[in-house]
Amino acid sequence: MRSDLIKLYLEYQALILSPTCLHIAEQVWSIIGKKTLIVNEQRPACCFADPLILDTSEFFKKTIQTFRLRLDEHLNPKKKKVAPAIPTKATIIYSSKYLQWQQEILVLLKKICEDNNGDFIDNKKNHKNGYCDSSDKVGQRGIQALDLIFNIDQRKVFEEMTEYLKGALKIDDISIESVEEAADQTLASKVVPGTPIFNFS
Repeated sequence: MRSDLIKLYLEYQALILSPTCLHIAEQVWSIIGKKTLIVNEQRPACCFADPLILDTSEFFKKTIQTFRLRLDEHLNPKKKKVAPAIPTKATIIYSSKYLQWQQEILVLLKKICEDNNGDFIDNKKNHKNGYCDSSDKVGQRGIQALDLIFNIDQRKVFEEMTEYLKGALKIDDISIESVEEAADQTLASKVVPGTPIFNFS
């Protein structure tokens, strides 16, 4: 556990609360080892959030949710009466770039979106044409959801969070592969940037 982050969190909370709860804030300030009076300290400076950090956090949050659902589907297949053995290994397959035909579609969708003030022409019609997923992404992230380059370093994220993934999914070993490195190219062909696949074995 990151004790330094917990201490920093308590420090900031005490500073923020000090104007209205001075005595409690002073007590917390003392408990975390501060020797000065909190009343003489400056308040935390407000800074703009880094959009890349926010995007990375949201990416990992949605990815771990998808992985949990994938594991549940693996352990509870609909067409088999006997559940398969609990997997001990898993492979994450990710893609950093779109295929050529996917890039052409994104360019077209982005033009439609820009021509219509950041929205698609007809959401119902788009749903029938298979554009619903892109429309949802634009609604969540803005027009940058249609960019040809995915700005998050997925391999780095998964490498840094490997131990967390092992614990959360109860998996002994996790390997990380790009679509170019993947042994199963049929599975790799289904991967798009920002939507990795988790394969259990």
